[in-house]
Amino acid sequence: MNTTYSNVKLETFARRYYDDDTNSSLHRATQNYVIVWDNLLTFYKTVGKHDVQALLGHSLEKQSTDFMFARGLDFPDDDVLTNLGSAATKDRIGSDKYSSALVSAFARLQYKYNNRYLLTATFRADGSSKFGKNSRWGYFPSAAAGWILSEEDFMQSLKPYVTYLKLRVSYGLTGSQNLGYYDFSSYMTSNTYHSSPGVYPSSLGNNLSQWESQSQTDIGLDYGFLDDRIRGTIGWYRKYVDNLITSRPVPTSSSFSSTNQNVGAISNTGIEFDITVDLIKNANLTWEVNFNAAHNKGKLEKLNGVTTFLGGMAYHTYKLTEGSELGTFYGYVDAGRFYQNNEEVWALKPVDMATGRTANYYRATSFTEGAGDIYVVDLDGDGKITADGDRTYLGNSNPDVFGGFGTTLYWKGLMANVTFSYALGGKRYWYDEAQKFGGVNSYNAPVFILDSWTMQGVGAKYPVSTHYGVGQNSVFTNRWLHDASYLRLSALNLSYRLPRKWFAKTLIKGVEATFQATNLFTVTKYPGMDPQGNFSVSTANNALYGMGTDYSTYPAAKTFNFGLKFTIN
Repeated sequence: MNTTYSNVKLETFARRYYDDDTNSSLHRATQNYVIVWDNLLTFYKTVGKHDVQALLGHSLEKQSTDFMFARGLDFPDDDVLTNLGSAATKDRIGSDKYSSALVSAFARLQYKYNNRYLLTATFRADGSSKFGKNSRWGYFPSAAAGWILSEEDFMQSLKPYVTYLKLRVSYGLTGSQNLGYYDFSSYMTSNTYHSSPGVYPSSLGNNLSQWESQSQTDIGLDYGFLDDRIRGTIGWYRKYVDNLITSRPVPTSSSFSSTNQNVGAISNTGIEFDITVDLIKNANLTWEVNFNAAHNKGKLEKLNGVTTFLGGMAYHTYKLTEGSELGTFYGYVDAGRFYQNNEEVWALKPVDMATGRTANYYRATSFTEGAGDIYVVDLDGDGKITADGDRTYLGNSNPDVFGGFGTTLYWKGLMANVTFSYALGGKRYWYDEAQKFGGVNSYNAPVFILDSWTMQGVGAKYPVSTHYGVGQNSVFTNRWLHDASYLRLSALNLSYRLPRKWFAKTLIKGVEATFQATNLFTVTKYPGMDPQGNFSVSTANNALYGMGTDYSTYPAAKTFNFGLKFTIN
């Protein structure tokens, strides 16, 4: 049994400022514990060429959190009477307590015959308190088989060349309880009405939510040639996530806007390849190189039968229907230039044939377009730019190929390793770049504003920059999408171990000096801080449509570490 307990108490006090003559104190206390109780029964048996291993297990897990907070304002002084009871005003007093439990039973059987035929079968059942009473249990079986071809008699003649060859295939289900503690139930919250206590519904529960399940199929070949001087794997996979849990809108007649639902299914299909080669391998010198590459394609397989598409609103950068590829951008097409003068804008405005009057707009409806503004293509040819008629798919945030490569050298006591990562293809939406042309506020602006039409005129790289809230040039077009291909020196590791004979007559048995560095440089044409900026598929929303947007979060740090290691006997 494992138990984790934490008790955190936080007290902050803001001293009185001379300009407003106020001070405040905030108190928070949180207690959290996690209890895990595992029980395992194992069995091993070898009879001749048969090898059997079995496991039967049961697990209980409970999490609980108790939270309290209170704030006080206007204390008599800043040094002595700073307890909450001394505050003239006491507000934001509250507390909360929530818990969840998970019960699991699982079994695994492994069988090997003649050291060449492998079979593994598992099954687990999980019950979670985060779901309603009728859908708390999920059942997840899996199976895997392997065939070590290099052990077969017909392969023995190739042994000097083919050292190891294994064909493997597997299929299995896993589950996710990607929900809040009590999302299956509607919440009630207290409030006051004419100084009388009362309650009101604060959230809409969904008692029909089910386990989010992921099925995965893998087929692979593990290989080793020339006494494993050349080794690696080739594999294909398909991941299918069903009953995807994410927040979705509900009818406004319910008095709520959204609730967590099982909205549909997505899939990810890809191939992976890696190889390691020992170029030199002897007693004093080993030099190996490695390379890996992968390709992945995601797809929205199905929706919930009610919603026909996700996204597609005027402010969205995506639109997904059943069969759509994940990570695609959806927006307007930039003509690749700006309006050269106001007459050019006027010529594009549609004319009402009934009245003979010219419309007030071509694209922008709130502000007048003019010289230096973005020229958006009228895809449907109706003489005006609309969200429904003039947007299309603009590219994908997923790279065509991604992976890494490196080399490691061992020579006597010296070790040197260099590792690179890379991605080819894939678009990234630099959000902050686009938003600066929706208007520049009074605070500091990035230097690329100097390349705007406002500063440079004809031939400028960027459109007109305007005061905050006035600009219309942040509209999402392919102008703000950039190639995110890159090559990065991810890691450099060096170490040197001094000869042991130097310390034969001392307590010190070894000294090793190390140097490690990460993110030393990146080669890319991407104009933002990091071509990988804010790229994440860790949540359901990101997996569906949140990939590829760079919010200019500070990039991965460049680090340097030096160390000395002493071994004393």
